[in-house]
Amino acid sequence: WVFGDLQAYGTTTVLAPTSDMHAATRKYVDETRMVVLTGGYNYGYSEGTKVWIPLAGNSTVDITGTSEYGYPEYINFIAPYNGTLQKVILRSEESCRTTLVGFHLGSDNAEMPSTSATSDVEVEMTSDDTSYEFDFSGETNTFTKGQIVGISVTPESDMNDVAFTVVFQMDSTT
Repeated sequence: WVFGDLQAYGTTTVLAPTSDMHAATRKYVDETRMVVLTGGYNYGYSEGTKVWIPLAGNSTVDITGTSEYGYPEYINFIAPYNGTLQKVILRSEESCRTTLVGFHLGSDNAEMPSTSATSDVEVEMTSDDTSYEFDFSGETNTFTKGQIVGISVTPESDMNDVAFTVVFQMDSTT
């Protein structure tokens, strides 16, 4: 695939097609968007605590219990189109050791995504200040327009300062 210039809008980046693509390829690219969410946070919890990655806010929230109600709405986001979670990239100030990233969904009549992940990926984050990729392309990674989407992280060890990138693929015809 050939993509043109990156167009940045806040913390979301949309890949724009180039003008020399074939019509069928251009149609696919025009309808399919890679949406990239970036940010950072301080993991100020006891090691092993599962938290929401702040996809639409600026702080994390401890995910305790199994309730799908009462969590801050500013942590997760509503899917504007049908799509898939492609990957999550984390970079931590500490060696986190075994780290689990979860993909969470909520549907109608649920305020927040389920605290139980739809799918999760585990990676050994053995070095500090090193980027690690959590590949969701082979996992259950689909969501539909209108669902509330969340991403969690559960590190074995303290993370301290964390930078993240989350990559979604969305179909703008839905």
